[in-house]
Amino acid sequence: MRTKFTQLIARRNNRHFTLYQNLFAMPRFFNRHNGSTLLLMLCFIMVGFAAACSDDNGGEDAETRRAEREEVRPVVIFDRADDQPLYHHIETQGKVEPLREIRIYSRLSGFVAHNVVRDGHRVSEGDTILALDDREWQMALEDARNALEKADSDYRIERDQRLRGIGGETLPEEMDRFLRNFHGYSDAQVQLRRAELNLSYASVLAPFDGQIHTRENFTRGQYLSAGTELGRLVDQTQVRVRFDMLESELTDVREGMTVELETGFGYRSVGTVEAVSPLVDDQSKTGQVVALFENPEGRLRGGMTVDGRVLIASVEGRSRIPRAAKLMRDNRPLVFRLNGDTVEWIYIEPVAVTSEWVVINHEDISPGDTLAVDQHFAISHLQRVNPRFRF
Repeated sequence: MRTKFTQLIARRNNRHFTLYQNLFAMPRFFNRHNGSTLLLMLCFIMVGFAAACSDDNGGEDAETRRAEREEVRPVVIFDRADDQPLYHHIETQGKVEPLREIRIYSRLSGFVAHNVVRDGHRVSEGDTILALDDREWQMALEDARNALEKADSDYRIERDQRLRGIGGETLPEEMDRFLRNFHGYSDAQVQLRRAELNLSYASVLAPFDGQIHTRENFTRGQYLSAGTELGRLVDQTQVRVRFDMLESELTDVREGMTVELETGFGYRSVGTVEAVSPLVDDQSKTGQVVALFENPEGRLRGGMTVDGRVLIASVEGRSRIPRAAKLMRDNRPLVFRLNGDTVEWIYIEPVAVTSEWVVINHEDISPGDTLAVDQHFAISHLQRVNPRFRF
């Protein structure tokens, strides 16, 4: 602005200097020209001088008017009102655990023939996780079948002889049981079932879909003892979260209530309260609330610590506005609503307030209205602003 003013003064001085030069040259002009021509020239110079002064004043007025028209509009941040209910909640922390998790063991001793025991490996229900060399168990099964056939043959021969002796079609139950035990038929049946069971133990099958977690590495031909732990099978398509709550808060929580969850890396999920612990720890004075969450993408993993909010009540109104939109002027709450590029203040009466939202029933504020939420503390009614939006 100062530069423009300096240029204006210099331009005016140049014009005046040119006029003064013309005036000082007038005596010489008198000597060369007659009076009428001189009078005409003098009138021309006076008109030019007046025009120059007029132009200078007009330029100054135009600059002044342009400067007055220029106004500084503050930048203000805006967000929208909506029609969602406002929830009262209890904030807490909890630990994630898989819905299903089992330890995997080898039931038999033997040499590894095949395995997929690798950390993170996915298996489906019925897949073979580990198989031992089962030739020994196949032979034991064959021996059991042969023993059963021999015992059955001996039993049938004596049973038929006794039936011919008594002339009947069936033996008394006690005699028939005696013959089965005497010829080893009953014992042979048990041995066959045991051999079949042992053979099934030679292969470890997945009881459900999941992922393997292990720190071990098993190779073909490696010998395993019976009872060796292979790792764990984890199903995390659903997870449980155990939240710790104060004993005074447990009374407000019910099964089926909505629970919001957020991880440290920003992932959010919504679940429901599955159970409320019937006991309170006498040292910490806290109890546990167990919530169930769907986890199809596996973003939640066992052992994670997460933040949770149990929604215990809700309040509905005409509009829900961001808490940051509410200001206090003369001890009265108000908001600034955007209309074009101008803000207007509207006094409100909150129905319910939390740290994030305010529910109101004002007839002049509807869902979708744009309200100032930041950099709005110094603005005034009907002030023009430079809006920025969060939506």
